[in-house]
Amino acid sequence: MAKSKIETFLGFCIKANQIAFGVNTIELLKKGVHLIVACSSVSDNGKKAAIKLKNKFNCPLIICNYFYFPDGFHTEFGIFYAL
Repeated sequence: MAKSKIETFLGFCIKANQIAFGVNTIELLKKGVHLIVACSSVSDNGKKAAIKLKNKFNCPLIICNYFYFPDGFHTEFGIFYAL
């Protein structure tokens, strides 16, 4: 099964240790966030938190409506990613 470009990009970020998982971890970051990615299954409170983080870091927020993150990315870290 071929991977999509976003799966490949997230995989590279994980291997390079340039990704943060989860809202709490992202909130602890001081700088260096260039993109926030969230799954479409996130709750309303999660969307509010994502918008808050988007404004804090002044970076784009992507809520993927048509892409479901693979099982490997749905760990105890949740469904928020900061790159």
